Amino acid sequence: MEEDQDYGMIIDAGSSKSRLNIFKWPRDDPTSLSEVNVMESVVDLVGQTPEFNPSVLEHSSCELANMCHCKDVHSKAGIQFQVKDNRIEIKPGLSSFVAVSESCGWESLGGPMLLDLLKASEKYIPEAQRSTTKLYVMATAGLRDAQKKKGKAAVQELLGKIRESIGRSSFSLSAIDVISGTEEGLYSLIQTNKALAVLDARALVGTLEVGGKSMQVAVQPKPEEHLEGLMRFSFHGISHDVKIVEMEGCGGEAILEKSLLKVKTDYDNVHPCFNTGWTQASLADSKDSGQTLNHGDGIRGEYDQAKCEGLVQWLIENSGCGWNGGLPKLLGKIRVQQGPTFNLITMGMMKPKDELQVSLQEVNARAESFCRLPWYEKPA
Repeated sequence: MEEDQDYGMIIDAGSSKSRLNIFKWPRDDPTSLSEVNVMESVVDLVGQTPEFNPSVLEHSSCELANMCHCKDVHSKAGIQFQVKDNRIEIKPGLSSFVAVSESCGWESLGGPMLLDLLKASEKYIPEAQRSTTKLYVMATAGLRDAQKKKGKAAVQELLGKIRESIGRSSFSLSAIDVISGTEEGLYSLIQTNKALAVLDARALVGTLEVGGKSMQVAVQPKPEEHLEGLMRFSFHGISHDVKIVEMEGCGGEAILEKSLLKVKTDYDNVHPCFNTGWTQASLADSKDSGQTLNHGDGIRGEYDQAKCEGLVQWLIENSGCGWNGGLPKLLGKIRVQQGPTFNLITMGMMKPKDELQVSLQEVNARAESFCRLPWYEKPA
């Protein structure tokens, strides 16, 4: 019965997008939590919030950009909604709205954007239970970076406007905050092990989560490693000590931007890791992305395995991400989260159930085959 269920929602406000996760659990057993299955048709419900219509922003973005000198923000103005991996997503990320000139009107859009996510959730949460549904907004690396560049006051102003907007919804906000990289890594570890049903096992599956701006590694080292700075949490009476490391500037988008700048200076604007035929215009026209890449103008793709490996090696050595430092001896396995795994699935190179069966050698072979395809022949 629906009335015997409790509901909770988390908005993961990342650097490039905000994702809404909806959960439910039996009222008498909170540990039996499960994700609500979200259907793609829910996207039809968003964009209906009276305060915010993405088409209005899209059509006015050029005028506003010229008036407010905020073209870097408005280049991301193609507000997008989609359902991906059982989550409702909206782009761009909240960090796009921090400390923008008031005449641009951008600083007031963060709240209405999230209201559209909540509007979509109403399809899955009974009206009588919305006021008691726990709602958490957790901002990650994008706003952590904004706090450093724009100041905490600017970020808190944005969060305050979001509180006001959510206060006008049928849901009650439990908490909104910018979480640390350590907290982000811990939540990723718990979520992964909960999904794999091994959270009550002695040996956890570690996570390497690649976000937009940062990367988090969360692992359970063997006791003989004697590492400092371990975090301890308990589940069903079993305690786990885990090591969590945040690598700022090492997210997928951050590394991509570094590669584009390197290509412009040392590769004559020819990116050896992109499919042959790729251009900024072809990306904007594709179904995969309505956005453009920062620093992508003038670059074209021409895949060359040897040159690509050289570029990747340069990124590893010069990214400052500590990738050459290695990991401690692990008690369990490690799982790559977000971009890398999902991209392999999205590009048709791996099926969701393949993840534990496909070897790294097979992944490399499939990636090589995919990268050799001309851009216009790649899978849709």
